[in-house]
Amino acid sequence: LTLSLAAYYLVNKSRESSKEEPNQASHPFRNARYRQEKFPQSAQFLDFQWTPEGLSGQFRGVMSGLKPLQWDCLLQVDKKCFAKEMNLKKALVNKSGKYRKLVTAGLETRTDAQKELLNLVVDNLKAFHQDDFEVEKDFVKVKITGKTFRFSDYEKEPLILLAQLVQEDFIILEYDSTDCCWRFASGFAAFSFVELGINGERSFMKPGADVATIHTPVPGFNPNIYKQVSNYFKALKGDNAFWRANWLVTPMEGISPFENEILEGEDAEARTRGEDLDEETLSSHALFDLGTKPISELAVRSEYQTIFKLPESGCLVFGVHSYIDPLESLVVTPRAAAMVGRTTGNMDEKTLKYRGINQASQDNIVRYCKHLESNL
Repeated sequence: LTLSLAAYYLVNKSRESSKEEPNQASHPFRNARYRQEKFPQSAQFLDFQWTPEGLSGQFRGVMSGLKPLQWDCLLQVDKKCFAKEMNLKKALVNKSGKYRKLVTAGLETRTDAQKELLNLVVDNLKAFHQDDFEVEKDFVKVKITGKTFRFSDYEKEPLILLAQLVQEDFIILEYDSTDCCWRFASGFAAFSFVELGINGERSFMKPGADVATIHTPVPGFNPNIYKQVSNYFKALKGDNAFWRANWLVTPMEGISPFENEILEGEDAEARTRGEDLDEETLSSHALFDLGTKPISELAVRSEYQTIFKLPESGCLVFGVHSYIDPLESLVVTPRAAAMVGRTTGNMDEKTLKYRGINQASQDNIVRYCKHLESNL
């Protein structure tokens, strides 16, 4: 998933009061219905943004779908998979392991911003997540796993500590005053950008790349959405934060492409986005190929993205919490199924190709989602 796909698939209608009916709550994380054991976490955003009229924001110019964020909703502790995902992250960022270089970038760049981000997140845990974290002057204890992390052990690698505390990934951008653009400085992407890579392995996302270059493969991003995003970045203040979410139908897989290799000792499956293709071909190359996979082998993968500016360093931060659930899990949320079906049915040719959806797959997804939608 990329930082901009939500520009096409999110509703911009805001929810004003968390005291109204559950579907009118001010944020998905505050909605008790979505916290139920059987509710797929990847679908909470789709269900939350459902409207009877359909995707009211989908075809409205190049709207980004950004919504104001209250700081208590910066992070989500998804207890059903927290321990597993933290074990995966531990293996992925292990300094002596083979994965760190695949999921981190620019660890020696803008350490001032990295430390500022770590402090912000730790303060957030202390303020809003006391049930799951114990925060003291010298350490943080993760109550779910029982693990304690001392700040002094990560003085030179604040992002590595952050990666092991929360399920979110974080990307830091810095402003290039010479070229008047925002560039990717550092970050870790254990569960996000898995189809593209964080170091330019299979796309244009690599340290030093500007936002326009990163989004070269994304249909419709340049130049219109790029101009809007750039203007928004310039105006963003340190005390403001925003959120949005996006989704993809993918093959049923783990939250990380290395999950089975780490947990089960299996070989990681090769990603289908060509590593040796030239830029022109790669820009329109599919993220993956759904082929003729049946519904039982498909999943909904979503990203909850937060966007804010660090007041001291002036750097921008993208926080990304990734989720994946079987497509069949949408049976408990016909509204989310309606969102997936309507959007998939209305995708243009370039977007379908980018998402690896052929005609047979498109028809299959739309037909299944309409069946679930009939339960509304």
